[in-house]
Amino acid sequence: MPTPFETDFSLVLPDHFARFGETLVFLPAGGTERELTGIVAVTAQTREADELGAAVAEIQVTVLTDEDDDQYGGIAAPVIGDAIRRGADDADRWYGYTGEALESDAVQHTLRFTRSIPYQHGRGQMRS
Repeated sequence: MPTPFETDFSLVLPDHFARFGETLVFLPAGGTERELTGIVAVTAQTREADELGAAVAEIQVTVLTDEDDDQYGGIAAPVIGDAIRRGADDADRWYGYTGEALESDAVQHTLRFTRSIPYQHGRGQMRS
């Protein structure tokens, strides 16, 4: 059962998503991709290297928990293997869900996604 604060906050949430949200393509593990709206915060472009030595880009995405929301969509139960792509351009690269929900309540989740940043040889710098 939502708290009074969660109920009040959910009344202003749609306006928040309309102002700050962007269209994302969500690919659930083992499912088919669909569009939803989320608020994206780029938290690190070159976090420490992963196990293969590649730098890691990280984003935090706030989405609704209601997958059936007609206007914004959502992610009800995120699992490792889920992925998000920013924008509808097929050339954009996927971010994978880390399994980490930074905040979660009855109305929304803030989830952490990462992807490796490819290294371009001969230029001496990272490219995303």
